[in-house]
Amino acid sequence: MAWNDAITEERNDLVFEGRNKNYGAYQIRRNYNKALMVAVGIGTAVVMLAVGSHFIYKLVSATEEEDIPLVNITTVDLKDAPPLDKSVPPPPPPPPPPPPPKQIETIQFTEPKVEEDVKEPPPPQDEVKKTNVGDETKEGDKDAPITDIGANTNTKIEEDDNQVFQVVEDEAKFPGGADALMAYLRKSIQYPAFEKDNGTQGLVVIGFIVEKDGSITDVKPLKEVNGGAGLTREAMRVVKSMPKWTPGKMQGRAVRVNCTVPVRFTLK
Repeated sequence: MAWNDAITEERNDLVFEGRNKNYGAYQIRRNYNKALMVAVGIGTAVVMLAVGSHFIYKLVSATEEEDIPLVNITTVDLKDAPPLDKSVPPPPPPPPPPPPPKQIETIQFTEPKVEEDVKEPPPPQDEVKKTNVGDETKEGDKDAPITDIGANTNTKIEEDDNQVFQVVEDEAKFPGGADALMAYLRKSIQYPAFEKDNGTQGLVVIGFIVEKDGSITDVKPLKEVNGGAGLTREAMRVVKSMPKWTPGKMQGRAVRVNCTVPVRFTLK
């Protein structure tokens, strides 16, 4: 009997004689070989799975790389250009531009007006029948084709009476000038309570139009303070309540002018 071998069946029967053999150390020693084989099998399977997955991954990666189209780069050797063949004639020069049209002979036709001193009297009817009628009297070919009559530069272009100007000859002014405007704003503007309690301050720019009669219209904010809606409303209120300005002028005529007023709200 191999007494030194703790898992032999003869030793276990002798050691556990008269004891419970249904569980405990007896069953552990009896099933030791079976448990050892199971453990070795599981370990071997894990190792094989790890090694196999590595090879499978490399195989799949190689397949994906083969599907990627390759870009072929070709090296081209640049050689010297062949000499020019002097026997080949050069291209012909471009054709000359066409000559300008002949000057048309015309007689200036002056509109008849009742004046005491007429500098350019209307031409006789006989000459009008023989020659083309134009803005001035010029020598030329009577039979030349008419290419361009031209525009009457003396015609006046009517301006839009409601046009709003950005820059004018005489600027629109607040009564008393810029200093009076700043004094009016400081006196009239009240710091909104909500923005004052929250410490909101900054620059608000208000745009408006000074009409031809000096009244203020189209008041709108051009720059606002983030979170300061009350500041914008207060600045617009004061701008709308301003007295009439001196209107801006172009060529001595009152016109509508775009203006801006900056208002900086600061807490001390």
